[in-house]
Amino acid sequence: MKIAVLYIATGRYITFWKEFFESSEFHFFKGTPKTYFVFTDSPALSVAHSDSPNVNVLYLSKHGHPLDTLYRFRTFLTAELALKDFDYIFFFNANVKFIREVGVGILPSPEEGLVCALHPLMSKLDKCSYPYERNPNSLACIPMGSGSVYVQGALIGGTSDAFLGMCRKLKKNIDDDLGRGIVAVCMMNRI
Repeated sequence: MKIAVLYIATGRYITFWKEFFESSEFHFFKGTPKTYFVFTDSPALSVAHSDSPNVNVLYLSKHGHPLDTLYRFRTFLTAELALKDFDYIFFFNANVKFIREVGVGILPSPEEGLVCALHPLMSKLDKCSYPYERNPNSLACIPMGSGSVYVQGALIGGTSDAFLGMCRKLKKNIDDDLGRGIVAVCMMNRI
């Protein structure tokens, strides 16, 4: 099984990389080789991993919030040629740390192809309270009364075909919205 791990470490988020990497190597599909694609604006990371064949460091400019979040799918697609050779691709937020073993139980079903994490704070709310984008002009719109879960962006993964297909679709929708002057709401804008 070939697993790609995507990680964005721009600005101050570089401080989380070492702990994420060590915990991933120890707990995430333990014993299975993983290839990391680290998108960063830190030249120090390239130096630190110059002898690590399983860590690919790719330069990424910091755009600020909310563009850093919105552009993540565009960012992942810059490595699409390399990523399509993997069986599974997983993205984790910079502040994720593995504290126990994670293995095949996280893999998506063949029918769905993707996995994500439910947002722990939102799962306790009535679905009408979810902070979905409600602007009907946005391609991210989930109308009032629709939607049944609220997921967080800390974990997105799946088969390479499903993951890359999702990235292409979301990049297109985000670019279309931005082209029309629309920035879909995100949780961080509401906290």
